[in-house]
Amino acid sequence: METLLTKLLTICLILPLLKIYLVVKNFKKLKKKSILVVGDSLLNDIEESKLSKSRHIRVQPISGGKIIDIERNLNELLNPDLKLIIIHIGTNHSSTENEKYVLQGVVSLKEKISLMLPNCKVVISNLIVRTDDVFTNNRNEKVNKMLRKLDIDILENNNIKEKHLGKRGLHLNSYGNALLFKKLLNIVRR
Repeated sequence: METLLTKLLTICLILPLLKIYLVVKNFKKLKKKSILVVGDSLLNDIEESKLSKSRHIRVQPISGGKIIDIERNLNELLNPDLKLIIIHIGTNHSSTENEKYVLQGVVSLKEKISLMLPNCKVVISNLIVRTDDVFTNNRNEKVNKMLRKLDIDILENNNIKEKHLGKRGLHLNSYGNALLFKKLLNIVRR
C-alpha cells in the first residue's frame, strides 16, 4: 500500500516537471526567430518551413497547452528579434473554466508580451469550433464574441466548421489544417 502511494505521488510530481522540461527544451530553439506561432496541439501539423521560406519563423505547439504553459516560459519564448507573435491558445481552458476566465487569461498574456516586447505585434487566434463537448464549444463561441469586442488583433478562424474536424471533434482534419494554415500564412505574409 505504501509503495503504491509513493509511486502515485512520484508520478504526480514528475509528470508536470517533465512536461515543463520538454517545453523549455523546445523553446531554446526559438532564439533569432522573427515570427513565433505558439499554442495548443492544433498547431502540430503546421509546417513552419511552408509558412515562410525567407523569414525566420518558429511554430511551437504545446500538446494540451494552456495559457499558463506559455506564461511560465515567456523568457525562453521571447527574444528581441521577434516582430510578430501569433497566439493560438484557450480551448484547453474552456473545457474547465468559464469564458471570462479564458478571455482574461488570453488578454493578460497578450499584455505581458506587449510589455516585454513593445515593438512586436501580438495577434490572438480565436478559438476553433469543437464537437467533442457542447458546453466547451459554447464557451469558445462566447470567448470569441468577447474577443471581437476588444481593440486587439485577431486571427479569425470562423471559416473552420464542424466538417473540418477529425473523428473525435477536437483536432483538425486535413481540410481544417489547410484552412488554419492559410489563415496563418495571410498574417505572416503581411
